[in-house]
Amino acid sequence: MRQNTVQPLNLDQDIKSGNIAPIYLISGEETFLVAETVKQLVEHLLEPTTRDFNFDVFDGTQADLREILSAVEVYPTMADRRVVLVNEPTFLSTSSSGKSENSTTDIPNPETAEDENQQTDSPLFTGQPAELSPVQTEIVEEFSDLSPSEQFCSWLSEKLPESSVLILACRHKVDARSRIVKEISRQGKHLEFSINDRPTQNDPLFQRVVERLKQADKQISFGTYNIIRQRVGQDAHRVFQELEKAIAYIGEKKRIEEKDIRGLIAETINESIFSLTDAIGRKNVSQALLSLHRLIRSGEAPIKVNALIARQVRLLLQARLLVEERLLQEDAGRSNYQMFNQRIFRPLAEKVSHRLPDNAQLNLLKQNPYAAYKIVQALRFFDQNELENSLAVVLQTDIDLKSSTLPAEQILEELVYDLCRRPSSRRRS
Repeated sequence: MRQNTVQPLNLDQDIKSGNIAPIYLISGEETFLVAETVKQLVEHLLEPTTRDFNFDVFDGTQADLREILSAVEVYPTMADRRVVLVNEPTFLSTSSSGKSENSTTDIPNPETAEDENQQTDSPLFTGQPAELSPVQTEIVEEFSDLSPSEQFCSWLSEKLPESSVLILACRHKVDARSRIVKEISRQGKHLEFSINDRPTQNDPLFQRVVERLKQADKQISFGTYNIIRQRVGQDAHRVFQELEKAIAYIGEKKRIEEKDIRGLIAETINESIFSLTDAIGRKNVSQALLSLHRLIRSGEAPIKVNALIARQVRLLLQARLLVEERLLQEDAGRSNYQMFNQRIFRPLAEKVSHRLPDNAQLNLLKQNPYAAYKIVQALRFFDQNELENSLAVVLQTDIDLKSSTLPAEQILEELVYDLCRRPSSRRRS
């Protein structure tokens, strides 16, 4: 069965064209996009003047399923539709009971539900429940012998109310193969926002960034956006925080450049390692020592710093071996990032990633594409023999750090001096 999915940025177009689904499942580990999409839906579906009368919010880990379905059956007040939002609905899981120990199995009394909620200060139900329809009553009579997920599937099998929209928000990944998710996709729309460590220009978060910048009459390239992701990690909230800073920082300029981001967001440990590797490749001792001291000042333990250097050398060696086997072109790093990612990195990862170490941290083709791109760019400074010798030197440094009485910083400085020498004289005595 084909799933009915929709791109987040098409929601505006769908709603304006009247293509409104009776149920939306919005899920994924990218919690920022889940929250923003829910907000976008609610703002489009409800008028501000009548929103309080037509918007119910439930905690899906606590609320009784029949209470939720009762709210969906309520007719809108002075509006075309009402919206029922359920956060973290446990009834989507076949292994969950779908209700807490304190949840009730009784459908709330329409005449007393509001007073009861005021007495308990419960945030679970904020609307006015109505009497169940004949269809709902028939389903409820069968609920006693069904699990919550089976109850919901039974409800989905009937004709859904045309004047209500049910939004299910899950800040985690759901099993798209499950019966209940397939049924939701058949009746409505499922939007999944997974954290993507290999973003492309179709990445939903990048599309949101572009949309926000259009509002500010600004632009950003995908490469510059990727630097933001490199420096803030997977925290989408921070991406937008730094984006707002960048908008203010560039003033009248129309485009956010790489140098703007590098000036605003502190360099990460991985970037310091790239700087160190690049300086070593260029035999620039002073720059290499500067990068080394930056790493040490970041608070990383000397043994960890050496391990990071060793990892970088291993990844460079993997890239060099791929070139030697003619699986990777020597000048692949000269292409722009987008071309490298789409035409070189992704096909290569699918083809030979299994031949490299299982550990993702030690597998070049399991790295973020931008990190792999930087490694391939640095490849021109190193041949295979030089990298093998460098790896031996780094491994010896690990032993020295654990056994020598010399200061750790001095040992690492000697390592940098050693790696910056010509390949023929790199072996330690």
